[in-house]
Amino acid sequence: MKKSYNTQFLTGDNSYTDERFQADMRKRGIEIPSDLLYTPQMNEYVAGKMKEENIKGYLQSDSLDNMTGLPYTQERAEEKAEKIYQETIKAISALY
Repeated sequence: MKKSYNTQFLTGDNSYTDERFQADMRKRGIEIPSDLLYTPQMNEYVAGKMKEENIKGYLQSDSLDNMTGLPYTQERAEEKAEKIYQETIKAISALY
């Protein structure tokens, strides 16, 4: 049996395969290449795609940057998304 690397599997749901994770992410608009299934790199790929979504979300939203009180700039959106990305990768890596 191949080892799944999706977070649900890594936190105890042994029935949640990487193919199912791939299908669920596809519904969210993230297409995971099949060659990344059953590899730790799958999580980096997905987190990177979510980082891109976060940047777009910060720039398109009406929310204000809590550091400046102004709408997000490209630089601040990228900084915030990168911080979340790094924290995500660290948390997921701890599950391996």
